[in-house]
Amino acid sequence: MKKILDIINRPHWSGLNLRARKVDAGFLSLDRNENLDEIYIEQIVDILKNKIDLSKFNQYIDYYNYYKQLEEFYNISTDNILITGGCDEAIRLSFEAVLSNGDNYLSIHPTYRGAECNSVDLGVKHYVVDEDEDNIIIALKKFKPILFYICSPNNPSGKVYSEFFIETICKQFPDTYIFIDNTYADYTDICYHNSIRYKNCLVSKSYSKGWGLAGMRMGLLLGNKQTITNITKIRPIMSVSAITLELVSYLINNYSIVKDTIKRNKEGIDYIYKYFSRCQIYTEPYINHIIFDPPTGLIDKLNSQKLLYPTMKDYSIWAIKLTTMPISQCLNIFK
Repeated sequence: MKKILDIINRPHWSGLNLRARKVDAGFLSLDRNENLDEIYIEQIVDILKNKIDLSKFNQYIDYYNYYKQLEEFYNISTDNILITGGCDEAIRLSFEAVLSNGDNYLSIHPTYRGAECNSVDLGVKHYVVDEDEDNIIIALKKFKPILFYICSPNNPSGKVYSEFFIETICKQFPDTYIFIDNTYADYTDICYHNSIRYKNCLVSKSYSKGWGLAGMRMGLLLGNKQTITNITKIRPIMSVSAITLELVSYLINNYSIVKDTIKRNKEGIDYIYKYFSRCQIYTEPYINHIIFDPPTGLIDKLNSQKLLYPTMKDYSIWAIKLTTMPISQCLNIFK
């Protein structure tokens, strides 16, 4: 085994037994940023039971028609799209294709922990920079990384980078791959699809958050045709199940279902921000969770209502993270 693996902070599932016991005991998970919209969940269950062909579970499904549908939906050529098993696989494949032992790798901080886990064992020299745009440009000039990972909207802060800024760094640093983790795209109007015309730009998308399909493991990697062609060579042959593809296909054809849940969750985000307006709120209102300096008594309240939440220890304030949800569900917790 590689010795470097010892420093990666990603536990085996058996290390999550305490959390699993709480979930089994009826605790509601507010710690993983999943879409908890009860209306939408009921709709998805109905679709799975009654609207799609579940018999495809026993087939090695042909992805071609799904690619053509995605091409039409996003107005992006199939040559620029790779279907992946969630955003995590898009990150891993890109990192493996681009980074070699000893390469310089740059990421913003704080950001999604999974990106760091996917880089450590590749033997890279990892540098970090804060979220400030001027500081990012300084760091890109200084470290000359082979790959720069930037999450927008950022997890956990919610910071969103403009299309202009992303295109600026793509143009200014053509020898650096700019990887944009766009997992929370549905909570903003900012779109980076035009940036993939630059050969060094990669954009990952996820169906876990806004689309509420975290357990279905569906993602996309968008990029230059040649880059996508090369990354395709190292992908698992079929990492996304036929049932997942059928469900996503149905939702694309009935996109109003997705639009409605995004609208309800965004209203919930606004409600939470107003509810905790007297607290020190850390995040921007573009992401479906919030970090804040918790008021007295809140922790006891969450525990008494059997709600799971993580604590955030690497910030200047002690904080907890909560998944937001539609206002009607928020009212049952935060009254």
